[in-house]
Amino acid sequence: MYKIFINNKCIELTDNNTDLKEGTMRIEYENHGTFEYAVQVLSNRKDILCVRIEHLDPDYLLGKLLAKYKIILAAGGLVENEQGELLIIFRHQKWDLPKGKLKKNENEALGAIREVQEECGVKNLTIVSPLSPTYHIYELKGKLILKKTFWFKMFCEKKQDLVPQLEEDITKVEWFKPENLNKVYANTYGSIAQVLNEFQNKRLD
Repeated sequence: MYKIFINNKCIELTDNNTDLKEGTMRIEYENHGTFEYAVQVLSNRKDILCVRIEHLDPDYLLGKLLAKYKIILAAGGLVENEQGELLIIFRHQKWDLPKGKLKKNENEALGAIREVQEECGVKNLTIVSPLSPTYHIYELKGKLILKKTFWFKMFCEKKQDLVPQLEEDITKVEWFKPENLNKVYANTYGSIAQVLNEFQNKRLD
């Protein structure tokens, strides 16, 4: 299953036909207009929080979606220190993870490290493993854009002096224990919650 976020709502691409949660609408994929319809529903109906588009092959759906919209590529990191704490930033009045747009032909992992260093002032980062990418749709100059963000779990050997990148509207950079993320979950984006959940699930395996 893939989730494509639109603000804090989402489109699910799945082969799952189980019972729906409250606030979820199910539609079958017909053509590229199905995506347009899903976006319209999420934009216009307050009672619908998720549109589930069903198909036997979710990868096929994702390919069709990626072919429909202009794609912007970004990368970011979930940094863990020696104490097992996670690096979280506060930007635009929400808790977030450091990330940013990739430069032309830039390697995803190197771009993720660059963004974390620029936004948080942290150094000596190492990549531990890739995490699942996230997708979200937003409007730019009257057109819908699909951003794909590559995520990486990173490690930092010791606590460092953190310096928020103020020109990127980052006002706080803090370390959080994984068991103390309730404040973050209560005021973050769906895509960021997805990254944190993946980390938490792997940590508990």
